[in-house]
Amino acid sequence: MRGYSRSIKLIFIIIFTFSAFFSLKSQYYLGVKGGIGASKYYFQPFVKQDFTLVNKQGIVLNYLNNNGVGLQIEFNYTQKAWKEITVASNPQQMLLQYYEIPILTHIKIGKSLKSWPTISFGPHISLLNNHKYTANSTIDTSIVDYNFNNGLYSEFDYGLDISLGYEFHTSIGNFQFDIIYSQGLKDILARNTASIYQSLNQNMFFEFSYKIKIKDISKKTKNKAIKTKVKSKKMKVEEIN
Repeated sequence: MRGYSRSIKLIFIIIFTFSAFFSLKSQYYLGVKGGIGASKYYFQPFVKQDFTLVNKQGIVLNYLNNNGVGLQIEFNYTQKAWKEITVASNPQQMLLQYYEIPILTHIKIGKSLKSWPTISFGPHISLLNNHKYTANSTIDTSIVDYNFNNGLYSEFDYGLDISLGYEFHTSIGNFQFDIIYSQGLKDILARNTASIYQSLNQNMFFEFSYKIKIKDISKKTKNKAIKTKVKSKKMKVEEIN
């Protein structure tokens, strides 16, 4: 039932963002993206950690007006994680996997038509899909007495993203590279003054995107439909003759 509820929420979010996006009028781009990053959590009290390698995949929709300002909406499957250091220097690790939707203001810097810097910033919302816990030794409870394996994790998360990127225009599409910092604003664990009372995600990603202009696709589809219609009329005329 819990999984069904998450799916319904995600469907409504996607419908809303799609309708908001396509109500705008200007240049549109559609693409795919992927990236790798380093993840950790900000815990209070302090938990000694290593950065954990994580990844992200998804699709991206861009709207851009003639002034170089627009909107970027992404639908991603992303990972967040932390790796705590134990007494024996072996980690206990938690890997969480989310469906995530960033809704970002996207700004093109400069007037060049071949390549340009970009900056994007805005909120993201996340729905937890699953999580995996691993531990290789006796857990160090001298600082934090908390059972991370049996903790109650919030299924909903939100935060802020900011990215600096560079985009290249080519005859086969646009290629974009970004460095993204993502800061969670919701505690992943229920606050407990006796143990963990703050648990916020922090991610740094290096991402690559490939995008094509939707307008070009529509034009090609329209031209193909016209050619098919003309061909059909010719065949009918030949049949009559």
